[in-house]
Parts: sequence; C-alpha cells; structure tokens
Amino acid sequence: MISHPIHFGRRKFRHLALLLLLCGVSPGHTRETEPPAKTRIALLGCLKQDRPAPALPKYLAAGPDICLWVGDNVYADTEDDPEFIRECYRTLEALPGFRELRDEVPFVVTWDDHDYGLNNLGEHYVLKDESKAIFREFWKMEEFIPEDRDGVYHERRFPGGADGLQILLLDPRYNRDDEGPESDTLGENQWKWLEERLREPASLRLIVSGFQILSPADHSWESWAKFPAAKKRLFQTVRTSGAENVVFITGDQHYGEVLRLGGALDVDAVEIMYAGVNQIEPPEPTDRRVSVVNTSVDSIGLLDIQWADSETETAHLHFLVLNAETGEREVTYRLNFSEIRFDIGFGGRDRFLDKSEVLLTAPPAGDWTIRYTTDGSDPGPASPEYSGPIKIHDSCEIRAALFAPEGFRRTAVKRHLYEKLEAEAAVTPDGELEPGLRFDYREGGFKTLDDMIAVPATHSGRARSLDPAAIAMREDQYGIVFSGFLKIPKSGLYDFTLRSDDGSRLFVHGEKRIDLDGSHAATSRTSTLALAAGLHPIRIDYFEDHADQELSVEIRAVGGEVIPLVVYDTGVGQVD
Repeated sequence: MISHPIHFGRRKFRHLALLLLLCGVSPGHTRETEPPAKTRIALLGCLKQDRPAPALPKYLAAGPDICLWVGDNVYADTEDDPEFIRECYRTLEALPGFRELRDEVPFVVTWDDHDYGLNNLGEHYVLKDESKAIFREFWKMEEFIPEDRDGVYHERRFPGGADGLQILLLDPRYNRDDEGPESDTLGENQWKWLEERLREPASLRLIVSGFQILSPADHSWESWAKFPAAKKRLFQTVRTSGAENVVFITGDQHYGEVLRLGGALDVDAVEIMYAGVNQIEPPEPTDRRVSVVNTSVDSIGLLDIQWADSETETAHLHFLVLNAETGEREVTYRLNFSEIRFDIGFGGRDRFLDKSEVLLTAPPAGDWTIRYTTDGSDPGPASPEYSGPIKIHDSCEIRAALFAPEGFRRTAVKRHLYEKLEAEAAVTPDGELEPGLRFDYREGGFKTLDDMIAVPATHSGRARSLDPAAIAMREDQYGIVFSGFLKIPKSGLYDFTLRSDDGSRLFVHGEKRIDLDGSHAATSRTSTLALAAGLHPIRIDYFEDHADQELSVEIRAVGGEVIPLVVYDTGVGQVD
C-alpha cells in the first residue's frame, strides 16, 4: 500500500479513494468545480486491448482532471482492414473502467504507430485517412481535429495559472518521412500550426509526441534523434517562438521515466515518458535519464501540477507511477516551474514618493540581452538595452524581455508596475485621545473574517497592546476587531508587515491594505504606504480558529528603522 498520503493531488479524498479501490472498496466519485490550485493529469498509452487492464478503474479513483492518451492506445496493426481497427476500439471500450473514465473525465488523445495502423510506419501507410476518420469518431475529436487536416494534431486548453494549460498534441505519423538525417516528422502545415500555437500565452505547455524526443539515436526504439533535422527544428521552433514552461510528454516504451537534456531549449529540455498501462519492458541505458523506471506490468501514470507558490511549496509538476495492483510508488519525480522558465528580476522600490531606480537582472546562464520599455509597449529588437539602473520619476509599467544572441525575443514579456505615491494626509479626530486601541470581542467557530464581523461583539474595551491572548476569554474560536489612530512621526514611506495565525486584515484610512484571511499557520505580508506626519485611522481584524495564535504589526520607515506602534482611541462611545 502507499506508505503516506499523496499530498500533491486534487484532494485527500481522491487519495483515500485510490487506496480504497486498491483494496476492493468503491468509495463513489465526486467532482469539484472551483478554479484549480492544482491539476491532476492521468497519463495513458500502450494499452493492449485484448489483455486485462486493471489500471483503468484505479485511474478513475485517482481523481484526474484530464486523461491524456499519448498513443498506442490500442494495437490495431493492419495493412488493409479498417474494420479490424474498429473492432480493436470496440474491444478497448468494453474493458472494465473505460466507459466510466470517459464519462467522468475529459479525454485528450493523440496516436502512435499501433493505433495509427502499422508498427513504425509513417506517411506511406495506405489506410491513414481511414484510420484518422475512425480515430476522430471513436475518441469524439471531431470538434478539435478538422476533417480535412493532414493528421490528428490539435490543441487543447484547460484552466491553470494566469494563462492556462496548453496541450499541443503532435502527429509525427501522418506526414513522417522514412528515417534519415534530413527527414521530416510533421510536415509544413503542422510546423506552421505549432509555431503559431507556441506564440500564444500559456502558464504551462505540454508538447505531446507518441514516440520519444530526447532518447539517443543509438537506442533500438523510434526516436526523434533518428530525424536529427526535425529534432533540431523542434527545439529551434520552441526557442524562436519565445515559449517558456515547456515540457515534452511522450510514449511508445512500456514503462515510465524522465529524460533531461541540458540547455536544449536554453533551459533544460525535460521529457516525461509514460506508456505502459498493462505492459512492461526493460529500458535501454542512457545518461539522459534522471528518474528511476517502474517495473510493474499494470501501472498508472499521474502528472500533478501545483500552479502557484504556497507558504511551503514552490509551483511545480510532480510525475508519479504507481503499481496498479498494490499502490506502491515506483517512480516519483518533481520539476519546479523555475527550472523551465526565464525570470527577469525587477529591483528597486516599486512604490516611491519622488523618484526610484529600476534594477533588472537576467538568469545567470546564457548570453542574454535585456531590452525594456517604459511607455506601455512590448519591447522589440530596437528597444533600449538594459545596461544599468533606470531612473523614473513618475508611475510607469516597465516591460522587459530576454533576447537571444541571434536577435529574436526568447521570452514572454515580463511586466512590473512602479507607482509614485502621494502621502496620505493625517486626520484630526473628534474627542479626547486615550492611549491604546479600542477592541470589540466575539466568539465562534469562524473560518473567515467576514464570518467573524457578522457576529455581534460580546464586549468591548481598550487594549494597551496588540495582544489577542490578553483579551481572549478562551484559547480558541474567537475574534477581535481593533481600531484607533496610528501616530506617524514624520512624512514618508512606511512598510507595514502584518503577521497572524489565523486570519487578519489591516485597514488604514478605511482601505484594506493587507489581507491574510482564512484559517492558516503563521503568515506574513507587507505593504508600502505613503503617510504624512500625524494621526491615521487604523483597524485590524483578527480571528483565532485553533492551535497556535499570533498577531503583530511591524512598521518600518523605508530606508530607516522600525517605529513604535503608538496608537490611540478617541474615548468616544461606550467602553466596557
């Protein structure tokens, strides 16, 4: 059995469901509709339809958001019998778990040689048009693959990150030449299509090929390395399109592995290969392999994506192969987004009073040129080249990109806003000032600050410090609203850092400046404000859910020292 919870899937329930099903217990199936913080992709391929496939029901229990079929999805080898291809698909459809999986999860599909029609064949296959028609019909791909397209290549889009998940399914069969140093794999229409798709925004791009891209030419299996001109063109197409966050997904071999080729896309080219749902074979050696390989005949391949950084994890992909019979992890490999993208560092104060200096930094590896603009346009080859700090005196958006030595833009345009602030005026409160903050105390099992605010206060008072424990009448499940006036010693920029366990919010002049809502461990966030000398209305909402409790506000003058938290209550109104 799995030795500990799989923490990178969609929900713990899914992993419990997988364990239960591996033990022969069906837990039922539910789905979620909220935008994903994580996405789980099931990888399938090299499935012998005339053999049992116990992995199929286990895929359903694993709770995937997408099922990606990478090729050899059936073995329909025939020289001249389209009906045999149809019969192979009918056999696949009858396997236990297949229909349930298709009904529950979107299928994203390409083919390789055995479901194309004949082992290792390319453009010369006489049934390629009949096979394509059967493929489109069985997999319900008519809306994604035009009937007159020269192959089954197509794009699929799913939510994820700021710009979504792009899956580009190549067809290196329909137009493929015989192997040779100048031979092609895709055909000119597909190359043009690929370049156009790569220029579209995407937070992650999965480029899918039925057979391997990074495996060496001396391997006995098919590989893009046996089409060196096409492989070089593939890498160059990725580079000149400016595409980042690219991962290759491949099949053909009956196991799972990760290959890596240093600097091939300027960053490393990374290939995740999995295609052995109910088959296994030994791998050939290669120094490009950076993972172990699985050994079980029946297995499931999963690719989990965490789209954004959390308090404990950076955004990443996690590839996992499980033994379908026992649930044992046989392959696990993590790839951080930072390894497959290009970051430009934006330094300097992004909020300022009079002027600021913008500092740009490029990734350390590579002969990059940074070009930038300040007028809202995207940088091009003629835009200013960054050579030192950029002096700014007004609010502006700096746009920057890396340019390759050949002159083309290698990255997406990175943007950062620099904002000139005006100091917010101090106020003169009505009534006599008293040292400390007013507080309003509530009790309840709050999960959000809005839940807490909606409950009437049980009592109020004046606190000399921002210490919830000194006010609380219980250890857990209470909330406090602090309010008063903050004394700023002199006009300038101030960094406010709010830290809490659990939820908190900071308001200044009635405007929310920092939001740490929700039940969570100790978390900090900082915001820069421009304030004139004098008094400024402040409010801090806080609730404690369970376990540890913490609340603090640190105020530091930009370029100076921490200033004391001097606060006042007007004394107006009833204070218990």
